[in-house]
Amino acid sequence: MLKEKGNLLVEGWMAGIMADNYPGIFKILLVCDDAVRIQRFAEREKVDLKEAEKKVVEREKNLLGTLARIYKRNDFLEPEKYDLVFDTTKTTKKQLIKTMLDKLGFKET
Repeated sequence: MLKEKGNLLVEGWMAGIMADNYPGIFKILLVCDDAVRIQRFAEREKVDLKEAEKKVVEREKNLLGTLARIYKRNDFLEPEKYDLVFDTTKTTKKQLIKTMLDKLGFKET
């Protein structure tokens, strides 16, 4: 789908890195402070912070390890691979969308 012309929104752990060899694709990396990520996970999954931290760290380690073995690379989270790195620690979805649209050259009307 990335090779075809048209508008496409792809979200996922690997979406940006899968598109790194295709020109004209705007890639965004979302980052967040670990403590906030763990807190959000705990609230979402209804577990305590200790369990949330364990699960978040384990999930990320397992996923990145699996991806490295399959794709023979480990640069999935390197900021320089992306057009926009957006820290979601203290921002809203609306702020992300505005920043993304501004970066793409869209202006509010």
